[in-house]
Amino acid sequence: MKTEVVFLKPLAPFHLQTGGLGHESTDIFPRADTISSALIYLWFRQFGEVPGFPEELPFRISSCFPVVVDADGNRVQLYPKPIGVSIDPSKVEHKMFKSIDWIDEVLFEKWRRGGSDYMDIPEDANDKRLAFGGKVLLAEQRSFTADKLYDQQARTRVTLDRVTSASVPFHYVQTHFSNSVLFSMHIQVEEKWKDTFMGLLRLLGDEGLGADRTVGMGHFSVLPEVLEREYTVNRKADKWLNLGVFNPGLKVAAINWEASAYAIVNRSGWVSGSSLRRSPVVAIAESALLVTGTDGSPVGSVPMVLDSSSELIPESDRIAHDVYRDCRGFFIPTML
Repeated sequence: MKTEVVFLKPLAPFHLQTGGLGHESTDIFPRADTISSALIYLWFRQFGEVPGFPEELPFRISSCFPVVVDADGNRVQLYPKPIGVSIDPSKVEHKMFKSIDWIDEVLFEKWRRGGSDYMDIPEDANDKRLAFGGKVLLAEQRSFTADKLYDQQARTRVTLDRVTSASVPFHYVQTHFSNSVLFSMHIQVEEKWKDTFMGLLRLLGDEGLGADRTVGMGHFSVLPEVLEREYTVNRKADKWLNLGVFNPGLKVAAINWEASAYAIVNRSGWVSGSSLRRSPVVAIAESALLVTGTDGSPVGSVPMVLDSSSELIPESDRIAHDVYRDCRGFFIPTML
């Protein structure tokens, strides 16, 4: 399947809860497993079945990453800073480099082909190529109308105990994106299902993603432009950058973990439309560099996170289907 990039325009704040009690934790940008679950739900709802579900789905997607529009109207597509990039602390200010979350597509491609030596990393925080408070590193200086990619605002709600009527405050977080920010998402879709996939993605934007959709959160539009993206290599690829959420399942031994660079994230959350929680899944986060030692990308899994027939679920809360989490990852080859 060919790799393409679609662009989404956030139209409202997002509330992407991932867990926490009292003070919740949230995702800032929509992650691949969240979007995949929402698309699968809509696919089942609209057509009754999803081809290849759960492990041979006709699509694979990355997480969403920011795209910023500069003062001249040019789109700058950003990628997460790869894990494991090394610096010379005698030449580069460590605190400045640590604060960088995103690099633009020019620097990303230089890194993908040649490593950090080709990225021209700035020496200190005064470099004009650093934007958005030092969170973004650009290949060249640009001007932007906004000084932040997003702003997070905490809100307080009160829950009432049904038995004692005691009130308990609960703090949740809304993420508001700058007007100049878009999302980019890499997709690989079987050609015969492409129109269906894009239609469901537009429907998802209309209905909203994440929590509080009924009060207008999580809405986005799908822009008409779709870019085909080919990540070529000139030799056998054995190092792969992950742009999604990845869990190797039973194929842990296929990855050389000692030679890889990665961060672990615990993926959990609620089942939409119910009071049931999904079982947590330990996964490899975006921007991980995984070494396979073979000519082939890492193979992920789609674990079940809620068994609808479990005796632990009260009959009043039982749902009619099992729930899975898409942890196949989204990998592109590097020449490091």
